[in-house]
Amino acid sequence: MSRIPNATFAHVGLYVRDPEGNRIEFYIDTPWHVAQPLREPVHLAQADEAVWRDVEALARSLPGFAPMAEWRKCIASKMNAA
Repeated sequence: MSRIPNATFAHVGLYVRDPEGNRIEFYIDTPWHVAQPLREPVHLAQADEAVWRDVEALARSLPGFAPMAEWRKCIASKMNAA
């Protein structure tokens, strides 16, 4: 998928309705984590590289930002300590 409408880090999702009215989500994993819940619009008129650059800049500006690998390591450490 080359155009990404909504950012919800740790994934970017596109939400549509099927002919019967059921909500369907298409998503792309991102390499970042931020505190949830989060829903931000993404400007689709840009080139793919610009979309990803803007999404990353937004992610980095939000509370709880961490590269996904770092976040997973932190969570695993907390789970092992419990």
